[in-house]
Amino acid sequence: GTLLYAPHPQASLGQRQSINVWIHDRSPDWRIKMKIGNLDLMVLSAYKLAQNWNARLRLITVVDGDEKEEKAREFMEQLRDLGRFTGAEVCVGRGSFSDYLAEAPQADLSVFGMLPEPDFDFCRRMVESTRSTCLFVRDSGRESALA
Repeated sequence: GTLLYAPHPQASLGQRQSINVWIHDRSPDWRIKMKIGNLDLMVLSAYKLAQNWNARLRLITVVDGDEKEEKAREFMEQLRDLGRFTGAEVCVGRGSFSDYLAEAPQADLSVFGMLPEPDFDFCRRMVESTRSTCLFVRDSGRESALA
Protein backbone atom coordinates (compact mmCIF):
# COMPACT_ATOMS: atom_id res chain seq x y z
CA GLY A 1 0.00 0.00 0.00
CA THR A 2 0.88 3.66 -0.28
CA LEU A 3 0.47 6.47 2.25
CA LEU A 4 0.84 10.14 1.33
CA TYR A 5 1.30 12.50 4.28
CA ALA A 6 0.12 16.08 3.71
CA PRO A 7 0.82 18.25 6.78
CA HIS A 8 -1.26 21.30 7.60
CA PRO A 9 1.17 24.27 7.65
CA GLN A 10 -0.04 25.67 11.00
CA ALA A 11 -1.90 22.87 12.77
CA SER A 12 0.61 20.07 12.12
CA LEU A 13 -0.80 17.10 14.07
CA GLY A 14 -2.59 19.34 16.56
CA GLN A 15 -3.28 17.75 19.92
CA ARG A 16 -3.35 14.18 18.53
CA GLN A 17 -6.78 13.68 20.08
CA SER A 18 -9.01 12.85 17.11
CA ILE A 19 -8.82 11.14 13.72
CA ASN A 20 -11.49 11.31 11.01
CA VAL A 21 -11.56 8.48 8.46
CA TRP A 22 -13.49 9.62 5.37
CA ILE A 23 -15.23 6.77 3.51
CA HIS A 24 -16.61 7.58 0.05
CA ASP A 25 -20.26 7.05 -0.85
CA ARG A 26 -20.50 3.39 -1.90
CA SER A 27 -24.07 3.65 -3.27
CA PRO A 28 -25.82 1.54 -4.27
CA ASP A 29 -23.65 -1.30 -2.88
CA TRP A 30 -23.33 -0.78 0.87
CA ARG A 31 -22.89 -4.51 1.60
CA ILE A 32 -20.07 -5.47 3.93
CA LYS A 33 -17.70 -8.11 2.53
CA MET A 34 -14.16 -9.34 3.09
CA LYS A 35 -12.84 -7.33 0.12
CA ILE A 36 -14.08 -3.83 0.91
CA GLY A 37 -12.15 -1.94 -1.72
CA ASN A 38 -9.68 0.75 -0.79
CA LEU A 39 -10.69 0.80 2.90
CA ASP A 40 -8.55 -1.79 4.66
CA LEU A 41 -5.24 0.05 4.95
CA MET A 42 -7.10 3.32 5.60
CA VAL A 43 -8.98 2.09 8.65
CA LEU A 44 -6.12 -0.08 9.93
CA SER A 45 -3.64 2.84 9.78
CA ALA A 46 -6.10 5.20 11.47
CA TYR A 47 -6.92 2.63 14.15
CA LYS A 48 -3.25 2.05 14.96
CA LEU A 49 -2.59 5.80 15.19
CA ALA A 50 -5.68 6.26 17.39
CA GLN A 51 -4.40 3.55 19.73
CA ASN A 52 -0.91 5.06 19.87
CA TRP A 53 -2.26 8.56 20.53
CA ASN A 54 -5.14 7.42 22.75
CA ALA A 55 -7.31 9.44 20.34
CA ARG A 56 -10.96 9.41 19.29
CA LEU A 57 -11.58 7.63 15.97
CA ARG A 58 -14.47 8.66 13.70
CA LEU A 59 -15.66 6.83 10.59
CA ILE A 60 -17.37 9.41 8.36
CA THR A 61 -19.29 9.22 5.11
CA VAL A 62 -21.61 11.59 3.25
CA VAL A 63 -24.71 10.57 1.25
CA ASP A 64 -27.45 12.47 -0.54
CA GLY A 65 -30.69 10.84 0.60
CA ASP A 66 -32.65 9.27 3.46
CA GLU A 67 -32.64 5.70 2.13
CA LYS A 68 -28.91 5.95 1.44
CA GLU A 69 -28.31 7.27 4.95
CA GLU A 70 -29.81 4.18 6.57
CA LYS A 71 -27.78 1.78 4.40
CA ALA A 72 -24.61 3.82 4.90
CA ARG A 73 -25.04 3.87 8.69
CA GLU A 74 -25.62 0.11 8.74
CA PHE A 75 -22.45 -0.46 6.66
CA MET A 76 -20.37 1.86 8.85
CA GLU A 77 -21.59 0.21 12.07
CA GLN A 78 -20.87 -3.25 10.65
CA LEU A 79 -17.40 -2.10 9.57
CA ARG A 80 -16.75 -0.78 13.07
CA ASP A 81 -18.07 -3.92 14.78
CA LEU A 82 -16.56 -6.56 12.46
CA GLY A 83 -13.24 -4.71 12.35
CA ARG A 84 -13.27 -4.52 16.16
CA PHE A 85 -12.77 -0.76 16.13
CA THR A 86 -14.42 -0.47 19.53
CA GLY A 87 -15.19 3.06 20.56
CA ALA A 88 -15.08 4.41 17.00
CA GLU A 89 -17.83 6.93 16.36
CA VAL A 90 -19.91 6.57 13.18
CA CYS A 91 -20.95 9.80 11.43
CA VAL A 92 -23.19 9.83 8.36
CA GLY A 93 -23.65 13.26 6.85
CA ARG A 94 -26.29 14.24 4.32
CA GLY A 95 -25.80 16.50 1.34
CA SER A 96 -22.76 17.17 -0.78
CA PHE A 97 -19.30 16.08 0.32
CA SER A 98 -17.85 19.58 -0.08
CA ASP A 99 -20.64 21.16 1.99
CA TYR A 100 -20.34 18.56 4.75
CA LEU A 101 -16.59 19.14 5.11
CA ALA A 102 -17.36 22.47 6.78
CA GLU A 103 -19.88 20.85 9.19
CA ALA A 104 -17.86 17.75 10.07
CA PRO A 105 -16.30 17.36 13.50
CA GLN A 106 -12.80 18.85 13.61
CA ALA A 107 -9.92 16.35 13.75
CA ASP A 108 -6.17 16.49 14.23
CA LEU A 109 -5.73 14.07 11.32
CA SER A 110 -8.08 13.35 8.40
CA VAL A 111 -7.63 10.12 6.45
CA PHE A 112 -8.84 9.71 2.86
CA GLY A 113 -8.62 7.03 0.20
CA MET A 114 -6.35 7.70 -2.76
CA LEU A 115 -6.85 6.79 -6.41
CA PRO A 116 -4.15 4.80 -8.27
CA GLU A 117 -3.07 8.11 -9.84
CA PRO A 118 -2.92 10.63 -6.97
CA ASP A 119 -4.82 13.90 -7.45
CA PHE A 120 -2.52 16.37 -5.70
CA ASP A 121 -4.97 19.27 -6.17
CA PHE A 122 -7.56 17.24 -4.23
CA CYS A 123 -4.96 16.56 -1.53
CA ARG A 124 -4.20 20.27 -1.15
CA ARG A 125 -7.92 21.14 -1.07
CA MET A 126 -8.56 18.58 1.68
CA VAL A 127 -5.77 19.97 3.88
CA GLU A 128 -7.33 23.44 3.47
CA SER A 129 -10.97 22.33 3.80
CA THR A 130 -10.49 20.09 6.84
CA ARG A 131 -8.06 22.54 8.46
CA SER A 132 -5.99 19.52 9.47
CA THR A 133 -3.10 17.36 8.42
CA CYS A 134 -4.27 14.66 6.00
CA LEU A 135 -3.17 11.14 5.22
CA PHE A 136 -4.08 9.75 1.78
CA VAL A 137 -4.04 5.98 1.54
CA ARG A 138 -3.99 3.51 -1.35
CA ASP A 139 -4.62 -0.10 -0.38
CA SER A 140 -2.46 -2.88 -1.85
CA GLY A 141 -5.33 -5.37 -1.71
CA ARG A 142 -3.40 -7.61 0.70
CA GLU A 143 -4.56 -5.95 3.91
CA SER A 144 -7.80 -6.93 5.64
CA ALA A 145 -9.52 -4.87 8.29
CA LEU A 146 -12.04 -7.65 8.86
CA ALA A 147 -9.73 -10.66 9.19
